[in-house]
Amino acid sequence: MDNIFNIWTLIQNMTPLEIREVEFSFKQRGPRALQSDPAKLFRALQSVNAYNIETIGYAWRRQFKEKSKPMESKAFTDARYILKGIILDVLVKSNFKYLGGEAERLLYHSEILSSKGMYEESYKALKQALIETNHCVSPFYKSMILQKLLNITPKVSGKNLEENVYSLLHQIEQDAQDLNQFFLINKLNSHTALTLFKTAILNDGSDLELINEIAAHPLIINETPNLSYSSSLYLEKTKSWIFGLTCQYEKQYIAQKKLYHLLATNEQENLDTKYVQIYLTEVLDLALFSAKFGNDAECNFLTDYVLSKAPAVGESSSLFNLYPQFIKVLSPFYKKEIPKLQTMVNEYEPILYEQFEKLPIQARDNVRLGMMRIFILLNSHTKIKQWHYLLNEPKVYTRLDANLVCHIVYTCSLYELSTISVNKQNITTIPGLRKQVLELKKLCQNRPNTSPVEAAIINTFIKIMDTNLIQFHLVELNNLMKFLGTEKNKNALYLKRFLNMFDLSEWIRNQLMKMNT
Repeated sequence: MDNIFNIWTLIQNMTPLEIREVEFSFKQRGPRALQSDPAKLFRALQSVNAYNIETIGYAWRRQFKEKSKPMESKAFTDARYILKGIILDVLVKSNFKYLGGEAERLLYHSEILSSKGMYEESYKALKQALIETNHCVSPFYKSMILQKLLNITPKVSGKNLEENVYSLLHQIEQDAQDLNQFFLINKLNSHTALTLFKTAILNDGSDLELINEIAAHPLIINETPNLSYSSSLYLEKTKSWIFGLTCQYEKQYIAQKKLYHLLATNEQENLDTKYVQIYLTEVLDLALFSAKFGNDAECNFLTDYVLSKAPAVGESSSLFNLYPQFIKVLSPFYKKEIPKLQTMVNEYEPILYEQFEKLPIQARDNVRLGMMRIFILLNSHTKIKQWHYLLNEPKVYTRLDANLVCHIVYTCSLYELSTISVNKQNITTIPGLRKQVLELKKLCQNRPNTSPVEAAIINTFIKIMDTNLIQFHLVELNNLMKFLGTEKNKNALYLKRFLNMFDLSEWIRNQLMKMNT
């Protein structure tokens, strides 16, 4: 944390409110503090948008009239250490609700009061703190507070001592059960998150057994009453992930909706804390499902909500300014409302394309694939090419599945540019198709595993790319369609995941219809 890159990164990821809190912290220390080396370093690091050590050095030296304090100086080293401490202290204070909230504050108060012999006041603070734990994401504060109450009760209880102690012991026992349940749910959550990360490719791989094991767990398949707030959050997120992995998308939608409603009960706290980014991300996830399942009212409400709250996150997260616009475009896409879709695309696509690189890397793959799917529906092959070009720009992608499907969609787009003869006997593919098919083949060869559906697609295009006989194309495309519909494949997760990302079956039907018409 002591190197300048990490401090710069920390500042870049702070919200406007957090920035103001640090500035206020210097102001509180007096005029001299505002002109101190740590304050100058803070302003210098704020002014540098893209990390560059020379730019930082220039911004730092520019703060001084004499321009004589290089980054190698003791002044810079001292300023760096002091600034780090000031920022972290401010962030702890400004994010206390996220860390422990009012419960943590009252716990500290009770400790101080107890140390001064003010046991009655300490007891009152702990009782109120216990109530406030209902809003804590972490379940551990409740355990600490109950133990503190057990210790202090003999000092304040009088004749009701035995009754109060036994009541607390019962609560501690119940809390221990809740904690055990929390750890179990957290374990499921961690396994699912890891599996989700590892299976960001289209095949099932060796993780299928673990996926099925988690999906069959009683906590997943049964309703579990009386869970703590923390356990409920982790459980619903785990359900959302595992239902996605097993292609149970309606159940995933329901789980995500439950998670959203849980978070919304503490809306203001979520918005006031560092948890705001996580909260708004979950809102966006629900908006995606709303679009997919045709709930336009819900989708519009959620996307507009995120857009309205985006300023609270700051410049560090363009996700909340851009991704809602992408979801708005997806809504008519899923419903195949072509005129409305075209209108939405005209409004939002230029912004998304222009500011694409401002999106977090993990969001780019989804946006790129989504826009390419939209344009293949609209027969806008020039636009598909533009968005496919972006695929090769960052050289970094986090979703191997989305990356591959983008290549497949582009291949399909190039195929659609083929020319069918007047007599319906021949079909001529464009020269670029062969190159793209070979690149697709190479891409799959370089992946850890290749699913049967990927291999079938590549083999089909390899067979037809050098043949002009339309009858041969019809046969091979029909064979691919039959392959997708075989008993072995139609219920396989790799195919369900693929079709969820790109409806290849529909695309094949459209090509067959075009050739037969």
